[in-house]
Amino acid sequence: SGNWIIAQAVYDALAGKDIVAVDHEQVVMLEAEAFEQRGGWAVDTQFVDAMGSPFLMAHGLGQPVADAITEVRFPQSGQWRVWVRTRDWTRSFGREEAPGRFELRVGDITLEPQFGTEQADWHWQDGGITTIERETTVRLHDLTGFAGRCDAIVFMKDVFAEPPSSPKLLAEFRRQAMRYPRQPIEEGRFDLVVVGGNLAGTAAAVSAAREGLMVALLHDRPVLGGELSSEVRMAPEGATHQEPYSNLGDLVDELLPPGTATGADRWPDRRMLAVVEREPNVRLFLNHHVQRVEVSNGAIIALRSRDLFTGETSRFRGRWYVDASPGAPLGVRAGAEFALRSSGHMGASVPWSVRAIELPEDASERERREAREGALFPRCPWALDLSDRPFPGRPAEQGVVPDFSRLGDLRWQAGFTMDPVAEAERIRDQNYRAMFGAWDALKNVEQAAPLHRLDWASVETVVRESRRLLGDYVVTGEDLRKGNLHEDGAVPCTWPLETHQPNPAFAGAEGEAAFVAIPAPLEGSTYTVPFWAPYRALYSRNIENLFLAGINVSAEPEALGALRAARTTGVLGEVIGMAASLCARKECTPREVYREYLPELKELLERGVAR
Repeated sequence: SGNWIIAQAVYDALAGKDIVAVDHEQVVMLEAEAFEQRGGWAVDTQFVDAMGSPFLMAHGLGQPVADAITEVRFPQSGQWRVWVRTRDWTRSFGREEAPGRFELRVGDITLEPQFGTEQADWHWQDGGITTIERETTVRLHDLTGFAGRCDAIVFMKDVFAEPPSSPKLLAEFRRQAMRYPRQPIEEGRFDLVVVGGNLAGTAAAVSAAREGLMVALLHDRPVLGGELSSEVRMAPEGATHQEPYSNLGDLVDELLPPGTATGADRWPDRRMLAVVEREPNVRLFLNHHVQRVEVSNGAIIALRSRDLFTGETSRFRGRWYVDASPGAPLGVRAGAEFALRSSGHMGASVPWSVRAIELPEDASERERREAREGALFPRCPWALDLSDRPFPGRPAEQGVVPDFSRLGDLRWQAGFTMDPVAEAERIRDQNYRAMFGAWDALKNVEQAAPLHRLDWASVETVVRESRRLLGDYVVTGEDLRKGNLHEDGAVPCTWPLETHQPNPAFAGAEGEAAFVAIPAPLEGSTYTVPFWAPYRALYSRNIENLFLAGINVSAEPEALGALRAARTTGVLGEVIGMAASLCARKECTPREVYREYLPELKELLERGVAR
């Protein structure tokens, strides 16, 4: 029987099956995002599908951040080999300076290598062999403040072993090493399951709940709001309350702060959370990432999500589903038909800003000197070399004060020729290279901002175009320009057809791609408003119980320029919630709402979201 077991194991390996057996006496794994104290390190959850996990990033904007710290109890003291999963994030751009360097401190020992210095891709960097006490402290110690990143740390008693690298084997190794349960938590059955807590997804969840549906709302960040939240800080665009459905937008107004809001109240995080928590029919699941989707006969029957911090998985069963997330993770996993341009698409942004160090008018020379020293910024040879190139905010003449309001605005975009899914992290990092290169040029080349500092930059990327799920109707730019009327017109479009193409006037040296978009509106981007986008673009053509919301809606890229405006997507969510309520009352599919119950849907659109 022993020989049979060995033979079976060899057969499984040759067949490509995942074989991982973690001995917890021999292996200790630490997930960086689960450290007890994260210090100044930011949690990045955007690229889980590509690299397997959230990770910590030293987001110090050129100033080293405070240590991330956790206490660890090892099964035994003695010698252990240490492995750190990390990457050198500028190496994929042909740079070898490794700006994101950090150290690992285990107890009183600082491991000899600096991490984040070796390879462009995520990999296990060898930290060598060290002696460890049973109870000790582990620290991530940032050296630069320039976006060093750490996914996980593995200690192995077998000093000749190393963790697996292939995605499937690593996922199973991670599950066993972290003692994540194999079976999901059954969260129950819902009428509607919404994936994505941006304005569109939140509006869909609340709209459906107020019509009596039981709703689960999943979001992969700790706050609601998506690109409008305090994490990204975009302003909501687009107009609501358009005739003949002038009540559409009431819920959007309820979810967004008024224009006079200041401070933290400018962003909708708390306001949206309060609205959701007041709805007894909504259960909110923050920090949940969709992993698997169960489909039968062309319909979704359940999805599984992973809590990005605890590692636990949950299973949600629903009658209808909404995909409101950029990249359409739910729809793609369900097998929904979609379109994706790998190049020539709209650029993605990472907003950033600077601020002046405030000094009293009677500040002493010492105070002014200390302020200037506090505003110093390191040289960035690994960033875009903009030392002698134009960029928004940079004066054409020497000695003129920069226009600081234009630095980091939403024209700063990257990734026009990169794959928005496969290269998502690289696109974000190219935005960072433009930001650091511009600030290096102003601070160190021109010395034009002696009392200004980089104040803030988003970790999250503003995605304008990714996978677009296909519905029974695909909205085109010609639809809007010609003012085509649709009997099922349901979503008012008022924003120009902004396609955010690269501006050749702004490009890096040595043939680097453009990092700024052409400002809109361009010729042909305007139309008679409002254009009412058809309801048929809001559900999947081949997954019968899937609604589409946000930038994954069924539209060609040009039309998406208008449909992606934030307030427009909020109204889109309101419409989906009301349509889902008709599905429940009529026991029908989203398509059948159009074919058989369109008059009833129009009545709901006239009334607006129930209060």
